[in-house]
Amino acid sequence: MKLKGSSYSEEVRARLAAVPAPDYPQAVLEINRWMVRRGLPAAALAELAGLGRSTVNQWCQGLYPKFHQGTDVSLLTARLWEAMLAHPAPAPAGPPERFLATHNAEEIRRALTTCLRQHACAVVHGAPAEEKTFSVKCLVAEHQAAGRDDLLYVYAPADPSPLGMLQRICAAAGTALRSNLRFALIQSLIENFRQRERMPTLIVDEAQHLLRAPFDALETIRELRDLTGNDLAERRQDSYGCGLLLIGSHELYAQFERNKFLLGQWRDRIQIKRQLTGMDETEALEIAARELGNGRPARLGEELKREILRAAREVDPHTLACGKCRKALNAGEACSCGGQAKPCVFHSPRKLSIWIDRAREKRAAQRGAA
Repeated sequence: MKLKGSSYSEEVRARLAAVPAPDYPQAVLEINRWMVRRGLPAAALAELAGLGRSTVNQWCQGLYPKFHQGTDVSLLTARLWEAMLAHPAPAPAGPPERFLATHNAEEIRRALTTCLRQHACAVVHGAPAEEKTFSVKCLVAEHQAAGRDDLLYVYAPADPSPLGMLQRICAAAGTALRSNLRFALIQSLIENFRQRERMPTLIVDEAQHLLRAPFDALETIRELRDLTGNDLAERRQDSYGCGLLLIGSHELYAQFERNKFLLGQWRDRIQIKRQLTGMDETEALEIAARELGNGRPARLGEELKREILRAAREVDPHTLACGKCRKALNAGEACSCGGQAKPCVFHSPRKLSIWIDRAREKRAAQRGAA
């Protein structure tokens, strides 16, 4: 049965008064985030609370007091908060065990940390087999498991539109507004970001898809970042707005360079540029020894080392790296250490993980047979 606010019995009013709900703006923020974690639309929340859909939509959008002046919004807030408490969202899980803390993952972590602390804009690019997407998702999961929700992960589709990207960002941020109006979505995100304890960082994966003329989706993200800033902020870095990490293939940075005159507004906004070069032989063998060891690194024979490196080997024809120190180089550029630029040979974390899993299974089978 759907109850109107005016029809609450004294018993219901007393029960709702005892619900430990925060004030209306904070409750809107928390319940919208809960709906994102549960994957629920506002209509589902209405069913759980036994309320009308339009009522819950207005409440979630922060518009209920505007359309119901003189109504005690605290009773409705308590009722929705009660429904949320009765259906808790699962606790965020940390990264899976197969996540390998590689040099690449640490590069992405450093870029993310800078984006969060300094509201910076970063571009990270590399070969497909370097597991950029898996690494960034694991880092986001690690962040969320620590109780923080200031990393918003968004995947850019192959044909991104400004409206579609804004809708994806709204879903990641947990805003209640569902609209086909670009300005309304931007305003809802600005309000959401500024209500947060910490200004979030937006992560756009496969961001090379945004670098297609006329760059409307990319420019919309720049507009969002600029509008979430505060020109009168005490600290200069706070005027930058939300942090932004664009992560993708080599084409991401190549397109920025190719269109640098058309994308002049981005030149002073990108503070961090990282080109990933993957795992070298030393790192791949160190990880394999650590993962196969029993509390300390396992001893790997020469034949086993060759098998590991052969199983995980990849070649990135689009990246030149120094043959000695593996520093990323441009065509014709000499390295300071004296090494020569060569096509980057690296080792795939995914292939290495698969090999390690199979080695563990083989070892377990041998122990069982013994």
